[in-house]
Amino acid sequence: MPIIDITKDLSALFVAQAKATPDAIALEDESRSLTYAQLDQETDAMADHLRNHYHVERDGIVGILMSRSADYVVAALAILRAGGAFLVLELAYPSGLLRDVINDARPAVVLTQQAHAEHIKSDVAVVVVDSPGGYAQANGHSNGTQLPQLPSDDDLDRLAFVSYSSGTTGQPKGIANPHRAAVLSYDLRFQLSDLSPKDRVACNVFFVWEILRPLLRGATVFAIPDSVSYDPTALVSILASKRITDTLMTPTLLSTVLSRYPDLQQKLPDLKSLWLNGEVVTTDLCTRAIKALPTTRLLNVYSASETHEIAAGDIRQILDLETRVCPVGPPIDPEHIYILDESGNRVGNNVTGELYVGGDLLARGYINLPETTAKVFTVDPFTKKKGGRMYKTGDLARLLPSGLLEITGRAGGMIKIRGYTVHPVAVETAVIKHLAVRDCAVTSYGDGLEKQLVAYVVRDGEDDRNREPLEIDESGYSSPARRALAAHLALYMIPALWVEMDVLPTHGVSGKIDLKALPAPPTPKTKSNGVGKDSDIEIKIGTIKSQYVRSCSPYCSLLTV
Repeated sequence: MPIIDITKDLSALFVAQAKATPDAIALEDESRSLTYAQLDQETDAMADHLRNHYHVERDGIVGILMSRSADYVVAALAILRAGGAFLVLELAYPSGLLRDVINDARPAVVLTQQAHAEHIKSDVAVVVVDSPGGYAQANGHSNGTQLPQLPSDDDLDRLAFVSYSSGTTGQPKGIANPHRAAVLSYDLRFQLSDLSPKDRVACNVFFVWEILRPLLRGATVFAIPDSVSYDPTALVSILASKRITDTLMTPTLLSTVLSRYPDLQQKLPDLKSLWLNGEVVTTDLCTRAIKALPTTRLLNVYSASETHEIAAGDIRQILDLETRVCPVGPPIDPEHIYILDESGNRVGNNVTGELYVGGDLLARGYINLPETTAKVFTVDPFTKKKGGRMYKTGDLARLLPSGLLEITGRAGGMIKIRGYTVHPVAVETAVIKHLAVRDCAVTSYGDGLEKQLVAYVVRDGEDDRNREPLEIDESGYSSPARRALAAHLALYMIPALWVEMDVLPTHGVSGKIDLKALPAPPTPKTKSNGVGKDSDIEIKIGTIKSQYVRSCSPYCSLLTV
């Protein structure tokens, strides 16, 4: 049974909750706090202003360029209450990309703060919400025309928000999401882990996707400021001082936090649930998190901007210590999850293929890009629903016999080395499992015959006799690493060069590992043939063959020679 009324839009659900818990604290940041009644009043006034001065209507787009703050949440809710859709404008966008996104989406107005107003170079109306007088003194005015009628609160097919893919090069892609997808997504999350007015939810890495969810259940939203998001010390401090009960992190962020606070529960005694999203979660990280947070529920969730949640599960219930990574959990909507081979046929359990998602959680598509939309959102041949579509995720996955979904990496993220196709995730998980390494990112360096696999690693200081200590010489080679991995990876999958780092760089918007920010590896004193310089590894045909068979786990089932 649904937890919330899935026949109503996001703004109607918020208004209903505000009436149910008017005196509860709805929204906080470092400078202010609003009850549900106050948030209801403020968003209603801003919504009226948007309609009166900018004639925002059904599917009308309003941009938001703000720091993570209470202002942002107020703006998003107000735009929805005006009947429009909010456009996510990231502060990390360079000026050129910001201009391109605004020109592509053509918002009626952009809501911003004084600190960011000068960043907007496009010819678009701008409202500076924290200027003297606030939005009441904004530029723009009613021209006397009749205001459009507010959409019905059961009009779930209308646009709710538009987000652009991070780090876009060339023409930006704006993902258009309707109310229906967001409402169903939140309801499915509540069925796995519900919220109540006693909960205090810190919205951090995936800010835009998290800020509305707690407001539908009477919980308090706390906006983590940008300066704190990726600072583990500051983040833990604010989570503790604000008595946060629920939050979300990327696995990379959690790993960094745990390196500072191995007994994290002592710092965060109020934390009841922690969601992990954005990257594959290794078994090693799971075991460390379970040890550090013995009373916190750990939840793995896999999602995409084009289709919201795809699978989610309780890590303690789904973790298999004999595997390299934790499954992402059972599919949220199993009837519309398809794993297909290259010919478009469904594959059986335990067989890796490309993941496609159908059903009602899908975005409309990409605004102003009909050809791209048609290529990625294709006809769903597996549903009886008329006009059904499915989304090509670009992720490789397999469905385990247990019914759990496991993501094995990106279909386009594989590396070709001397005729062999290598999937970086398979190498990264093996490195973390068998070497004294906490974090790892594998990529390639060089071209042609000089191309080599490079592993960027963060040493794990914990005493673990089951894993080989990390040793790297001045040329970037590691004979111990090669010996340790030789029994678990095909020879061509073992990195030739190794780079030790204090921390792996992360993207300013997504929080994922930023491969482009990794430094160049050291120049070896002798050329590597892609296998390494080690003479202590005896290479025999039988050895290579047996290693190849062992390496063809689900991660590598698409390896080709």
